[in-house]
Amino acid sequence: MVRIWWDGTVSLYRISSPYSESFIKSKIHSIPWQDRAWDSQTRTWLFAEQYLDDVQRWCIEEWPGMSITVKTRFETEREMRGALPSGEFTIFQKASIAFVELLDAEALASAFKKMAVKLHPDKGGDKSKFSELNSAYQELKKIIGG
Repeated sequence: MVRIWWDGTVSLYRISSPYSESFIKSKIHSIPWQDRAWDSQTRTWLFAEQYLDDVQRWCIEEWPGMSITVKTRFETEREMRGALPSGEFTIFQKASIAFVELLDAEALASAFKKMAVKLHPDKGGDKSKFSELNSAYQELKKIIGG
């Protein structure tokens, strides 16, 4: 079984998987060294958020048919805030989801780019808000299939 999850204590994703030298050499090592690390205590790799989709794809390629469980940053943070149990949504949340489903990929990308410029740390924005925006954008892209 392969597990990938967000670790809020270090603001990185972790992956626990069967040992595979080829996976480590050809895939994990393709992530820049400053965006990955090996945690010898937990025997897990850590990697930056922007590589989540790549790592998921690599796992599917490396271990076809194996169960791959992913818990995103959004899901982890929602649980930490004591959000509603999975499947239970407020009227506002249902309306928001319905609205997002009406968007096309171009509209979503355009809105993201405008906010990214405002929130980018290099432009004087807040790093944590920029990171939240990026996480939300990644989740929304999955919803609309962008």
